[in-house]
Amino acid sequence: MTTAAGAAATAAALHDHIVTAHAPDAGTIPPDYDLIEGGVLDSLALVSLLSWIGRRFELPVEELDLDPRRLRSIAALAEFVEANRAHAVP
Repeated sequence: MTTAAGAAATAAALHDHIVTAHAPDAGTIPPDYDLIEGGVLDSLALVSLLSWIGRRFELPVEELDLDPRRLRSIAALAEFVEANRAHAVP
């Protein structure tokens, strides 16, 4: 079961990584900001981010449904991670 604190921690970790790795000049990114449309992530950066998500949250991302709508914002990415916690590698 996902807790609000767990979801908030996931979103914070995603935000910190995205700002550090992909938008160091941004400072802060709103949770619903479209990362692709806004130019923060391109296709290569998205692949890199998914790889990081797999390692950080121990998710087999290559086996999960990667609906592009679930990968466009920090809030959507956090929901994706939380929804797939059951698939986490022990």
